[in-house]
Amino acid sequence: MPLPFRQSRLAGWAYYSPGMLLTRWVVLMALAVIPSLPPHVVQTPAAIGTHDNLKSAGRMQGGELQLALWAGAGRWYPEG
Repeated sequence: MPLPFRQSRLAGWAYYSPGMLLTRWVVLMALAVIPSLPPHVVQTPAAIGTHDNLKSAGRMQGGELQLALWAGAGRWYPEG
């Protein structure tokens, strides 16, 4: 009469298929790495500044206006 599965003479790790062993290894590595990651810091966007029109925003070169623009997230307070 064969022995039941849990009472097999094989080593403990041999009960698992290669896919199951790989899954366990990946999960253990993830659990080892996650605590060492830096915490996610939520940054508040900077206040948006306006152009005061006292100096030019670009330059004319060869008949075309060249502007250097920057776009990003920010806090807008239109009334000051």
